[in-house]
Amino acid sequence: MRQYRANPTRLVVTDLFMPEKEGLETIIELRRISRGCIIAMSGKPTASALLSIASRLGAIKTVAKPFQPHELLTASRKR
Repeated sequence: MRQYRANPTRLVVTDLFMPEKEGLETIIELRRISRGCIIAMSGKPTASALLSIASRLGAIKTVAKPFQPHELLTASRKR
């Protein structure tokens, strides 16, 4: 979030499981300050429900790992 505040971008790709702040928290915080494009991802087998919540919180696309690079490119262009 420090990086984003210092240098806002049109696209943020976030994992749902991170060491310092969870992805859902990050999405909520981003939505408070921006309407930019957010893509949420996760590689945990049990994350499908959380990816669905990420969509409801404002992620324009969710991606399950592993994924192909073209999937991110396609998702980022759909905005």
